[in-house]
Amino acid sequence: MRLALERTARAAKDRAAAVLRDRWAAGRFRASTVVGEPGDDGLPVVMCAWKRIDRLGEVLAGLDAQQGSPPLDLGIWNNRRGDHDRLLEAVRSIERRGALRSVTVVRSGFNVGSIGRFYLARRLWLSGRRGPFAVIDDDQRLPQDFFAVAASSYRPGTAAGVWAFRVGEEYWERRRAEPGDRVDHLGPGGMIADLALVSDRAFFDELPLEHWHLDDVWMSHYAPAHGIELVRLPTDVEFVDDDHNIYLGLAEQKVAFHRWLRER
Repeated sequence: MRLALERTARAAKDRAAAVLRDRWAAGRFRASTVVGEPGDDGLPVVMCAWKRIDRLGEVLAGLDAQQGSPPLDLGIWNNRRGDHDRLLEAVRSIERRGALRSVTVVRSGFNVGSIGRFYLARRLWLSGRRGPFAVIDDDQRLPQDFFAVAASSYRPGTAAGVWAFRVGEEYWERRRAEPGDRVDHLGPGGMIADLALVSDRAFFDELPLEHWHLDDVWMSHYAPAHGIELVRLPTDVEFVDDDHNIYLGLAEQKVAFHRWLRER
């Protein structure tokens, strides 16, 4: 009886998630511009927030301090609704004097993982936006020329990032790629990419629901199969080590998903 109830609850949860995924891939979610106003002449930047609201002020200040950058229009997909008031307070308290032009926020009903940032990119595409978008993580410190380097390195039909690897048969058979190397795996955090990456709903619809949190493995598989070349950016970022990094907890899932994609 208990097993049957658990299966019923899981099936209901999966149906609800499928409905939400369908809506979000169609751009049907509420986003509020909290400060500033986005423009067509800037660079859209997307990120997810989860348990690191204490770092958000530093992240925003780091964006504002960018030198030689186009205006930055930040979109935040907040995966922890209980933190939303604190997030809004952090956004409203930032003194924008430099590159950060606007901040738009989505309050997610539940934690969808880092795929949320790609729904923000998808909505940009659906709105008619073309060209590049950038992705950052809230556990990164960016050099002040990061977006200047990224913007100058961008080429249509590419996704270029700092977390770039050459990979063998298995997920952990890898080495850090050098600029100019062919890249097999690209972590989205610290990336600039062509919005064409999310032009097709298949980017979302073909990602199994149970692997929503593994968007890096999925993107690295999906992009080359759909005409997007993976490239190493000629810059780097500093990662902040804290207790909220879920990377190690997902390691075994990443290995299994990578193997499943290769075999398929």
